[in-house]
Amino acid sequence: HRIIIPIRYQGKVVSFQGRDITGKSGVRYKACPRDRELVSHQRLLYGIDKAVGGRVVVTEGVTDVWRLGPGAVATFGIAFTDHQITLLTQFDGVFLLFDQEPQAQTRAKKLRAELLAEGVRAEILSEVLDGGDPAEMAQDDADNLMKSLMNP
Repeated sequence: HRIIIPIRYQGKVVSFQGRDITGKSGVRYKACPRDRELVSHQRLLYGIDKAVGGRVVVTEGVTDVWRLGPGAVATFGIAFTDHQITLLTQFDGVFLLFDQEPQAQTRAKKLRAELLAEGVRAEILSEVLDGGDPAEMAQDDADNLMKSLMNP
């Protein structure tokens, strides 16, 4: 009982992720087996093909990207890779919008430090969520946030 989420890169489906829809599975997300991926999801950012322009909002998960829309990308969890950092260096401004849990915020701070070391302007948006998750934002709030960040 999972929805299958295609992962696209350069217009092609290169991998997928499955998300439990019952709320009963111990594993909420499952990645495509590595031997079936054309490009490892760990080398990509979900939504990167729709992130055009000089700014991007980085989230943890695909449902966060669904809520925020074009201009948002996801790292597929709080972990991130050097490949994902390299993809983010193409942007002039990177806004980090991870969940408010302490572990996620620690990882957001680490990602910010890595981006700053690469010369990328990066900012953590912790005050936006009121202790929640980007996927749980009201749609009007998400739309207004993206509009303000993408069109300063």
